[in-house]
Amino acid sequence: GCNNALKDLERMRWSVINKDYHPVVLQGWINNGCMDEIKRRLGYRFRLIEATLQDSVRPDGAFQMSFSMVNDGWASPYNPRNLEVLLRNSQDDEVYYLLADEDPRMWMAGDTANVSVEAGIPAVMPTGSYEILLHFADPVPALHDRPEYSFRLANPDVWEDSTGYNHLLHNIVVDPNAPGSNYTGNHYFQLSGGTTMIENNSNPYLRSFDLKGNYPNPFNGKTWIEFDILNRGRVKIDIFDIQGKYLESIFEKVLNPGRYQIPWYPIYLSSGVYIYKLSANGHSESKKLIYVK
Repeated sequence: GCNNALKDLERMRWSVINKDYHPVVLQGWINNGCMDEIKRRLGYRFRLIEATLQDSVRPDGAFQMSFSMVNDGWASPYNPRNLEVLLRNSQDDEVYYLLADEDPRMWMAGDTANVSVEAGIPAVMPTGSYEILLHFADPVPALHDRPEYSFRLANPDVWEDSTGYNHLLHNIVVDPNAPGSNYTGNHYFQLSGGTTMIENNSNPYLRSFDLKGNYPNPFNGKTWIEFDILNRGRVKIDIFDIQGKYLESIFEKVLNPGRYQIPWYPIYLSSGVYIYKLSANGHSESKKLIYVK
């Protein structure tokens, strides 16, 4: 009967059912009214219980959020997924993203995960209202932006079909007059798609990528890092001090082949010489820049 079936499926961490394997048993579950629950609980099923979110934050301020997520399913995910916190401008739909240090595969069946996130708001982030969203993206570059590979929360009215984002149904206002202290850490929201694509480049004789440099250099306020890539893939730029100590990642996104520029505003660093490293398609290259505050 249904009672034994539900207990056994939960105990065995069931993820899939072969609908052609034993139709008599499956029809019995339908007749006894438990098939809908079985379908809901196969595999993982993440449901947001509660979230604590700010109403406002100032540029260069600290963004803080916490939430509790329960896995109502009978299993946990097998393939890796990112947990990305997104802030989307309500006026122009520009998205700022943060890759959180969480692995949803560790959110086991029946468990409740309590997650806290803290990051800096860029000083140059435009003021205004931003939607807060979660994106459980596939880290594989070719699949990252495909909605069908993103986790969908079980909560009603939060899923966005076109993007694979999950709405938290809350907006935060970036306001220079907002209360709070300046952020002192190394993890800042980055502009998703903050690259400027200069030209397509289909030259098959290029290396995997070519790091052109940063302009201006030396600089005060803002510099542009320019590079070419040959094959679509995830591009990452990390910053180090002159001794080689890692400071932060300033950019990470899947890009198509072409030439790109991204801006960098090191407002929280002191004057000096720094190293930036671009990694893409299994290769990396580093250059020096001089920041004059």
